[in-house]
This record gives sequence, C-alpha cells and structure tokens, in this order.
Amino acid sequence: MIDQMPRRVFLGTTTLLTLSMLGCGGKPRPEGLPELYPVRFVVTQEGTPLADATVQFVPDGNSKWSTGGVTGTDGSLIPNTHGEFPGIPLGKYKVIVTKILKEGDPIPSTPMNDEEKKAWDAYWKSGKTEKQFNCVEKKYGGNDTPLIIEVKADSKEIPLDAGSITKEPIKVHKPNF
Repeated sequence: MIDQMPRRVFLGTTTLLTLSMLGCGGKPRPEGLPELYPVRFVVTQEGTPLADATVQFVPDGNSKWSTGGVTGTDGSLIPNTHGEFPGIPLGKYKVIVTKILKEGDPIPSTPMNDEEKKAWDAYWKSGKTEKQFNCVEKKYGGNDTPLIIEVKADSKEIPLDAGSITKEPIKVHKPNF
C-alpha cells in the first residue's frame, strides 16, 4: 500500500493539472478568441416571439469567429461563438434569421439496401410526403438582410424584428438513387 502512494499522488496531481488546463470540463479556448459578452437577443415577428429560429451573426469585417444559435420558446437566445463558447464578441453584425416548418410524414433517411429502397419509393409515391415552409421573409435569410446590430460592452438585450409572419412553401425534390 505504501509503495502505491507515490503513484496515486502522481496520478491525482496529473489529473488535477489536466482538468485545470481544460477549464470546467470544456474544451480550451481557441487561440485568438476575443472576449465574449452574454448578450440576450429576442427575435419576434409582428411582436410575437419566434421560437426555434436559427440566428446567424455575420461580423462586419474579417472575423473568423462564427456566432449563432437557435431561439427558445420565448424567442430568445444567447449565441455561441465557434459553436460552443457562450456569448458574442463586440462589433457590428448582419443578422440572418431562418426557420423551416415541417409538416406531414418526415422524409426517410437515404436507403442503404433494397428493402429500404422499396420503402423510400413507396414514401414518395404516397403523396403524404413532408411539406416544408419558410417561416421568415426571404429578405432576412441571406447576406442582404436588413437586420444590422452592434454589440457594445454594455449591451444586455437586443431585440430583433424578423418582419411579418409568413408560411412560404419550399419545393422538396425527391433525390435519385
């Protein structure tokens, strides 16, 4: 037992050093990641919170740090930068907002064998295929978005008006296999 003490102390110390280098169980911050601010954004359409919308913040300039997230049921989000770090760097951004509504039977996964191929073909012939709708006006869904914001050090909450409520059909094509 005494002979194993130095080994246990070494392993314990090594484990603690590794965890302290990683932070609270997360990945280490990438080199050059700027300071992030926990700004809350609230996305609405005609004054109604827009749940389950995808929001991307496109920085003005040459930043390599992607920032975005998905709104909750109350239309709000605190975006993640680089996919996993909560918050957003200071700066000006174009804001892209999209939301796809899906109705009907979901599209099956890509067929991998003859049996799945038969089910795939039957799905497309059934006429009960999934319908998809864009729920945000197109002008908010690309680089020409009129939504421009600036995140400042004292920013706490920024409202985002995503225009009128819409339900524009998206044409879904059957892929060929």
